[in-house]
Amino acid sequence: MFRDVTTFDEQFSATYIGAHELAHQWFGNLVSCEWWTYVWLKEGFATYYSFFGMEIAHPELKPWTYFVVRGTQTAMNFDSSVNTHPVANNPETAEDVPEIYTKIPYEKGAALLRMTSGFLTKSVFQKGINKYIQDR
Repeated sequence: MFRDVTTFDEQFSATYIGAHELAHQWFGNLVSCEWWTYVWLKEGFATYYSFFGMEIAHPELKPWTYFVVRGTQTAMNFDSSVNTHPVANNPETAEDVPEIYTKIPYEKGAALLRMTSGFLTKSVFQKGINKYIQDR
């Protein structure tokens, strides 16, 4: 449990970061893309699955309540700016890679995965994820 002096934002952030990095054990470490074109898969999956981890570790934070407000709306706001870029990028050199680490691969990627899970159904989506991991 958190100390009484931590704010909700500090609790949420600490839980999110821990769950996000734990999700990277699969999406980013064991299963990774050959090049940075599909970095959104690595970061989108880690972001999406971090909310499942948060729900297990600290359900009192109600992470899914904040998924849309803190993630999807943030991504939509960034996506409407002049700085936006496609979800799938093709940086030509390693020096170009930092430019694609924006709200798009994290929040928009997670939103795309949540929408995909919604229209495929959770069981079909999970079967697809299992196949994706096995094929890597």
